Amino acid sequence: MRTETRTVQIGEYLGNRAHTTVLHGYNKIRSLIETDQDVGMEVGAIKRKIEALFNSRNNLTCFDSREI
Repeated sequence: MRTETRTVQIGEYLGNRAHTTVLHGYNKIRSLIETDQDVGMEVGAIKRKIEALFNSRNNLTCFDSREI
């Protein structure tokens, strides 16, 4: 997982879920991206939206969504 935020913090944000639940969800989506083209396209679109929003708010053009 490419994030500085710990799975415990993510779990807390998502309604006090256990860190293992966060890891399971991450692994499930990661697997679906590799096996389901539609899911891969949707996740790609979400990443591009995050990248555009981040860059526009920070006047940057160097944010790389592959780091998410």
